[in-house]
Amino acid sequence: MRAEAPLGAVPILGSCDPPDHTRIRAAVSAAFTPRCIREFESEIEGVAHVLGARLPANRPFDVVPALAEPYAVISILAFIGVHPEHLDRVRGFSHPIMTARSTTHPTPAQVSAAAHARDQFASYLLHTPNHGGVIAVLMEAVAEERLSLDEVIMLIIHITTAGNGPSAYATANMLMALAAHPDALAAIKNDPETVPFAVDEVLRWDSPVQLINRFVRVPHEFEGKKF
Repeated sequence: MRAEAPLGAVPILGSCDPPDHTRIRAAVSAAFTPRCIREFESEIEGVAHVLGARLPANRPFDVVPALAEPYAVISILAFIGVHPEHLDRVRGFSHPIMTARSTTHPTPAQVSAAAHARDQFASYLLHTPNHGGVIAVLMEAVAEERLSLDEVIMLIIHITTAGNGPSAYATANMLMALAAHPDALAAIKNDPETVPFAVDEVLRWDSPVQLINRFVRVPHEFEGKKF
């Protein structure tokens, strides 16, 4: 069962209930203020320029792996506070942990790999100097005993795996929509101030997340349906 896996019983912000959700959200929200986002805006634009310059000219390419996915992953990891040279390393910690956690009956090898990844991740957080961004805020919460180290690990994994998917899909959806509607693209180019409104409209028009599952803890009936 999931609870038997390393970190299997640690709450995830996107799917836990109060009081855990309230406590974890309060700790991480301090790093996601509008001011923090604005201060990071130029770095996010820099990532887009670098990735855009690598795209092939005058021939088709797959927008998700070539642009949307790396844009989302690199941007969110940098904002979280992961040093650029550590990006692959941190992502490598996440996969064994989530494999064991998401498998109904994880094998001994999967459990062992997840435990080793957890220890490596904890060591990285505790011993890598000069953390910035979200990690700095979360490690302060650990020091103040508002969060556990395992909760921080799961929160970072959640943001960098489940969290970057919708961002990548939203980016790809917007690029595809603008490619299919050149008049809208021209309007944005002529008035860059409309970009925030265009982003909001694409999120409404073609949402990157169509469905989120929820599971009841006890039998429940809602509007005549039993869960």
